[in-house]
Amino acid sequence: ENNQYLVVVNYKNSYKSSEENIIEKIKFLFYGNTKEWPGKIPATFYLSHNNNEAFNNFYSIILKEDSDIVLEKLKNKFSKYNLKKKVKHNAREIINIVAKEEGAISVVSRKEVQKIPANIRVLYEF
Repeated sequence: ENNQYLVVVNYKNSYKSSEENIIEKIKFLFYGNTKEWPGKIPATFYLSHNNNEAFNNFYSIILKEDSDIVLEKLKNKFSKYNLKKKVKHNAREIINIVAKEEGAISVVSRKEVQKIPANIRVLYEF
């Protein structure tokens, strides 16, 4: 299994595109350059605590940046309050919020999530 990490969204999120466009959309949503999905659905990119394996790989593979640089950019972009709201403690918290919130997006590792719930859709695997 090559793809160990998953970018997950709510099952109601019907966004589909080419791989290239999906990666661009993920980057824009992550950095807050885009704040919504098509159909004007507000997007929230939920983060995990520092040194999360899935996120460290997301930073290097998808964003192609070092985690320190990524975190610095996020601190400059979002207020402390907004950043704190977006941080979840573990994969279960991430899955729970993505399952409930139509515009939510996040990253988890396959190891952390044995079974993807029915109300979660995998948008991208890496």
